[in-house]
Amino acid sequence: MNHLLLGKDALRLAHEKLNALRRGLDTWENVTVGADFPAGEPMKVA
Repeated sequence: MNHLLLGKDALRLAHEKLNALRRGLDTWENVTVGADFPAGEPMKVA
């Protein structure tokens, strides 16, 4: 998906949003990676 940003303020706000998203991803990285199922084990559905 592409976005056309018009103006300096739009670009600045987009960068701020992306930086906030990256900080959120970095904050939860260990929890996210640790939630993987062990390799080779099928997921059981009730």
